[in-house]
Amino acid sequence: MGEGGFKQLSRSGSTRRSRGGSTLSRALSASRRRLARDEGFSLIELLLVIVIVPIVIGSMALAIISALQQQTTVSNRLADSSDSQLTSALYVRDVQSATMVTTSGSATSPVPCGSGTTFLLGLNWNKPSGGQNVVSYWVTSGKLVRNSCTGGSPSVNAINIDGITSVAATICPTCASSGWTSGWVSTAGVSSISLAVTQSASNFRYNLLAVPRLWTPQSGGTPTGGGPIPPLLLLGSTGQVLGLNGNNNQLVVNGGIDLNSNSTGAVNLPGNNTILTTNNFLIYGCAPTAGSPCTNGAVNAPGNNNQIAQPTATTTLTADPLLSVPVPANPTGTGACTTSGSTITCAPGVYTTAPTFAANDLTINFQPGNYLFGGTSPVAFSGNGPTITFGSGIYIFHDGVSVTGQGSPSVTSGPGGVMFYIGNSGAPYDTGGDAAQLYFNSNNMSINLAAMTTGTYPGLLVFQNRADSAQVVLDGNNPTVFSETGIIYAPAAQVLLNGNAGSVSAGSILAQSLILNGNTSTITLGP
Repeated sequence: MGEGGFKQLSRSGSTRRSRGGSTLSRALSASRRRLARDEGFSLIELLLVIVIVPIVIGSMALAIISALQQQTTVSNRLADSSDSQLTSALYVRDVQSATMVTTSGSATSPVPCGSGTTFLLGLNWNKPSGGQNVVSYWVTSGKLVRNSCTGGSPSVNAINIDGITSVAATICPTCASSGWTSGWVSTAGVSSISLAVTQSASNFRYNLLAVPRLWTPQSGGTPTGGGPIPPLLLLGSTGQVLGLNGNNNQLVVNGGIDLNSNSTGAVNLPGNNTILTTNNFLIYGCAPTAGSPCTNGAVNAPGNNNQIAQPTATTTLTADPLLSVPVPANPTGTGACTTSGSTITCAPGVYTTAPTFAANDLTINFQPGNYLFGGTSPVAFSGNGPTITFGSGIYIFHDGVSVTGQGSPSVTSGPGGVMFYIGNSGAPYDTGGDAAQLYFNSNNMSINLAAMTTGTYPGLLVFQNRADSAQVVLDGNNPTVFSETGIIYAPAAQVLLNGNAGSVSAGSILAQSLILNGNTSTITLGP
């Protein structure tokens, strides 16, 4: 059994090994036969490839396209951002320097710089060495273009930005006036000038905003203008520029006082019970350091019971912010007055000889429009008790205007306000010299004049020729002179108030000096 059993076991194991080898051999042979055949892929394999490969390639293509598009967007954004930075750098500087502004491409004196399809904004200011800088922003063929002209030189193109979808200039949205839409107006009091730009390449939007300000040229000297007008600005550089001579007088300034005189006694308040109030009282050079209390005796107030705001020093001369305001143009046509009983009606136009009104108790109405009164004598209202109404418009008095009648004369302006220009406005009516004067001298007089709210001169009530040093005079007892927002601008002259118990109210006084002689009078300036 042992031997037979052993043999049987050996045969059995041998048989298993033989079967195993045969199976492996058959598998290898089948693999070789498949490789040798030229049958290709099965249908299922082919379908899988057809379905999967486009998905993979499509995804890769989308990723590549998205990356390329993103690169283009980023490039456009970077380019537009660079454009906005360049525009901002020049735009803010232009606005801060400007003393005049317009959105009218047909403005004159000066004309806008350069040319284009759509005019957006014009800015100009005087050069310290003479002449003007004029900057204009235009849109031409989808480009934002900035042109600048200096002293009449040809324009220089400093900005030329492509792909402009829209752009708009907005001036002082909170201001009631919009005189800049028809010509140049002063930037004094303009709270903001903005430029809103959209570029098409990346739909990139930005808004530039700047505020005109007072500036001093790098070369030194007197600054050339700009910035808001303080309620009281006296440009006289020597001697007394502000005086309240008398007792119980008040000067109430709702805002600042700026004086350019650093002389001892520049402010003279010799009386008793004098009140001078202001938010900010600055005197040029009255102390070595800006912001320090004055140390040179600029204020003389020896009286009793005075309440005087204490001034501090400024080391910068205050410029004439209206230096670039143009002289008004002469009107056309001939004016004439007609009389019906005690009523006189005057039409706008040119009067080669200034009219006079000497009768008592007249009612004198000037119709709305622009006037020029020539000749060598002032327009004179000498009769007693006149009632004078000036319709809205610009009035050029080449040799001045005077109201001297008694009996409580009344002077008012119609809706829309007025602007009185005192002095010569140029040929052909320049015959009266430069000594024209606004002269009101009457007791119990009532003057209620409002400045214009639109056009080239919004807020400007009296504009005296810059070379005319004749006093602006308001004389008489118990006079009431009221102008809600108007500026009295006489940069070469003194504003003189003589009389007792007077009341004067105005938006601003800008002159060489301001003197009050009398008792118990009140001057109120500012809003």
